[in-house]
Amino acid sequence: MNYARIYREFIADRLKKQPVKPVYFEKHHIVPKALGGGDEKSNIIRLSPEDHLFVHLLLAKVHGGCMWNAVYAMCHLLSGGTKSGRLFGNRPIFGYMRRHVAQYHASIFKGPNGPRADKEVHEL
Repeated sequence: MNYARIYREFIADRLKKQPVKPVYFEKHHIVPKALGGGDEKSNIIRLSPEDHLFVHLLLAKVHGGCMWNAVYAMCHLLSGGTKSGRLFGNRPIFGYMRRHVAQYHASIFKGPNGPRADKEVHEL
């Protein structure tokens, strides 16, 4: 199976269908930093969490090595770190969990009293 071709075609298709706020999305480097990609706008695409997992699986199939780290990290989050051997269920469950984790983090980190808020009084 030609995973590189599938990756290219999938990215080309998703470039036309990028989600916009308020829909939850994740940013993905088309050419990963580990493979020499940068943070240029042309190298970033917005993907649903399901699509994000899928493209990382494709990259791991194409390049192997360190590309499996991202897949492992994504799947480890979904499984809760269990050692059952079945690290992830399916893409819809993965997307559901990623959206809810992001919503939870947004609720505790945003706002004037959040831990990342600048509480210093600034004067002009």
